[in-house]
Amino acid sequence: MNIAKLILKSDETLNILLPQNSNCKNINYQAQELELKKEIDINLNDLKNCDNEKIIETIKQTYQNNLVKELDLSSQKEKIKILFILNEVPKFLKSIYKECEFKEYGLANYLEFDEIWDFYENNVRYFTVLTSMGANKIKLCLKNTQEIEDEINIMEINLDKE
Repeated sequence: MNIAKLILKSDETLNILLPQNSNCKNINYQAQELELKKEIDINLNDLKNCDNEKIIETIKQTYQNNLVKELDLSSQKEKIKILFILNEVPKFLKSIYKECEFKEYGLANYLEFDEIWDFYENNVRYFTVLTSMGANKIKLCLKNTQEIEDEINIMEINLDKE
């Protein structure tokens, strides 16, 4: 099994608010431009908790006990939030998970949460994904919309409206 990866597809320049650990254990968020085809790893625990009560209420109807973290992006046109519903490893898979080569990235892949996918509110567009089981990190990559992807274990989010 390969590492599950989240691919953002856009022909625009994207900026991402990345968590930066400081010496005093506080997390600061610093804007950084995402570079094409350059993969970055982000620790899910360092992301902000989602504070949109309306969205949290919708998610909790299906995923009652799951934490929801958010990643902030911006382009020239809009602000985007990608919400991650943290998916725990079920008890019956814990023994397999212990042997997993890429356990920091979880088992399986990311899944769309249809109820909040390409949802627009207060000048922010939201995408919500269920993480791969047990994921503590995400591998994030930016690609052009014209490119065809043939990897397995990936989730693509096309940010350019068609």
